[in-house]
Amino acid sequence: MKKRHQFQREQPAQTARQIALRLLQQFDKHGDYLSMTISSPEYNDVPAMEKRLALELAETTLIRSFAIDRLLRQVMTRKKSETHPALWIVLQLGCAQLFFLPEIPSHAAINETVELARFVNKPHLTTLINGVLRSLQRLQVEKIPARFTVDDQSKLTLTETTVEATAITRYLPLGGDDGWLLNQDLYRMPGIEEDHLHSIAAYLSHTTSLPDWLIRRWWIGLEGSPREKFIQIQQRGLTFLQSTLLTLRLNRLQIDRPSYLKMLEEAGIPAVAGEQPMSVRLLKNSALDQMPGFREGMFSIQDETAMKAAQSLDVFPHQHVLDLCAAPGGKTTHLAELMNDQGMVVACDIQSWRLKRVQENVERLKLKSVHSVLIGEDGSGLPERRFDRILVDAPCSNTGVLHKRPEVRCRLSEADIDELAELQRRLVDRAISRLKPEGRIVYSTCSLEAQENEEQVRALLAQHQSLELIGQERSEPSAWTDGGFIALFRKSSEQAL
Repeated sequence: MKKRHQFQREQPAQTARQIALRLLQQFDKHGDYLSMTISSPEYNDVPAMEKRLALELAETTLIRSFAIDRLLRQVMTRKKSETHPALWIVLQLGCAQLFFLPEIPSHAAINETVELARFVNKPHLTTLINGVLRSLQRLQVEKIPARFTVDDQSKLTLTETTVEATAITRYLPLGGDDGWLLNQDLYRMPGIEEDHLHSIAAYLSHTTSLPDWLIRRWWIGLEGSPREKFIQIQQRGLTFLQSTLLTLRLNRLQIDRPSYLKMLEEAGIPAVAGEQPMSVRLLKNSALDQMPGFREGMFSIQDETAMKAAQSLDVFPHQHVLDLCAAPGGKTTHLAELMNDQGMVVACDIQSWRLKRVQENVERLKLKSVHSVLIGEDGSGLPERRFDRILVDAPCSNTGVLHKRPEVRCRLSEADIDELAELQRRLVDRAISRLKPEGRIVYSTCSLEAQENEEQVRALLAQHQSLELIGQERSEPSAWTDGGFIALFRKSSEQAL
C-alpha cells in the first residue's frame, strides 16, 4: 500500500528546482554524492545552465542544512520527524533560496518552490508550502554588515553595525562579514565564559551549520581558553560558508605564469598570481569551457594547499614515483609536471572508473610518464618494485574542505573517523614497504582531525624505526585555501639493505 504523502516519480525532472529536489532525495535515501548524481545519463539532455543552478541549490541546502532546519522549526508547528522527508526537502530548498541565495528574487523562490508540489502531483501541499515560506520571509528584517567579537569577559557581541550589540541571538551569519537580522530570537546566547559546551555547540551548529558532534570534538581537542577555542571554531565554520573562487595550477611544461595571466586578461577574466610557484587565483569564477588553454592542457584546477603535497616530495626527472591513492589525478599530474614528464609516475587506485578520471586528466595535460595501475583493497596488484618517492594522499574525513564537500556535514560520523584512521595506517605501512632507502614519502589529508594527522605521524614514527620526520604542516581553511595536513618522511639507508 502506498503511503499517504509519498512522492512518486511520475515525470522527468527538467527544471533546476526539480533536479535539485531529486538530487537531495537521492542523497537522503542513499547518501549519493550530488555531483555524481547530476552527471548520470538521466540528466544528459538538461541544459547546462539548469544543471549548474540545480547543483548550486542542492549544495547550498546541504551546506546550510543545520541552520535551515532551525529556521523551519521556528515557523512550523509540525516537527521534522512528523513531516514526510520529501516535503521537508522541498521546504529546505525554499528556505535556502530565501536566506542564502541572494541572487534569486524572493517571489521567484517562493513561487517556483510551491510549484514543486504540482510537479510531484501533490497540489494539496501548495498552500502549506506557500504558508511556511511566507512565514520564513516575515522573519527577515534586513541584511546587515557585522563582525563577531568575543570580548575579554568572553561575551559574544556584534560590532561594526548599527544594531545593538546584543542582537547576536537574532543574527544569522551568511559567511564573511554580513548576515540576516531577524525579528525574533533564533537561538540562545552561548555560555562561553562558563565553558558551557552544550550551549556553545548548539549556537555554533545553528549559525555555521557544523554538526554538533564535530564542534564538541574540536572543542575538546583544541588548546587554549574557552574564548580562544570559540573564536577558532567559529572562524572555521564561517570560512566554510563562504563561496570559494577557483585556483589554477599551471602546467609548467605548457605555459609560464606571466604569459597565462596575460591570456586571462585578454579574455576578460580577472586573476592574480597565487602563493605557490605555478598557482593562479581567479577573482571571478568562469566555466572551464570558457577558460583559455583548458583543452590544450595549460592548467588544472587545484587548491594551493593540495599543491604542497607534490611540491614537498622534491621529485626529479628520471625518478620512479608512486601515487598510492591517485584519483582523480590532480597530485599525480602535478608530480609528472615537476619531473618534466621524465621518469615514471605510477598512479594506483582501487576502482577502474576513478583511474579513468586520472587518465583523462593525464591525456588532457599531454603527459607521457604516468602509468595507471588498478589495485585491490587488500593491496594486491601493487607493483613490487621500490620507489624513490611515494605520495599517500589518504582517504580522510574531509573536515578541511567542508565548503567543497557539502555531503560530509550530513553523512560523516565519529565512527567513520576511527575507521579512516585505521585505513590510513594500513596504506602508509604498505607504502613504506615499497620505498627505497633514502627515499621520501609524503602523507597528506584534507582533514583537520589530529587523529588522522599528528597522531598518525607519532604512531608511524613509533612503529617504523627507519623513518625520520623531516617536517609536518597543518593548514587552516581560509578564504582562498583548503584546510589540510602534510607530513614528509625520509627512510634511512639502514632499512632493507
